[in-house]
Amino acid sequence: MTIIYRSGLFNSSSNTYVTGLVWYAHSKGASHVHDFFIGPWRGVLNYFVLDNWQLCYKLLLSTNYTTCGAIMAFDRVRKAGWNTYYAGNMWWAKCSHVNRLTRLEKIDQKDRYQAELYVTSEPAVGHFNCHFINLNIPISFNKQTANCTTNQPMFWARW
Repeated sequence: MTIIYRSGLFNSSSNTYVTGLVWYAHSKGASHVHDFFIGPWRGVLNYFVLDNWQLCYKLLLSTNYTTCGAIMAFDRVRKAGWNTYYAGNMWWAKCSHVNRLTRLEKIDQKDRYQAELYVTSEPAVGHFNCHFINLNIPISFNKQTANCTTNQPMFWARW
């Protein structure tokens, strides 16, 4: 497996694109280590994106989905196309999908949430949600029954 750092996903000097799959893992909860809510949330993200990476990897290679992760949320306050995201910002994506996204330097760097919305900012493509969680209640997660076979509904972050 080749490791490509985010600055290497697109080589603007030669206009060549990287192919394959890429994963991103945010350091979820690093500054909130004593928050009882963050640990279980990070546990779900780690389970689907890192610990069992084969789930999203195989799904993306064998389907038309372009991203895969857990805890996809919908934010009605944001404009269309910038309102779905993987809450916690950990995901897998096809490089062909990332290559089509708006260049990072064109994103509002003052809004730290733009990074979380970035990978799902193209709404007309398939984003797969491995696990649904209501982020307004304590997280209950059973690894014994967890899988990545059904596209789960999104959590509505703001009503």
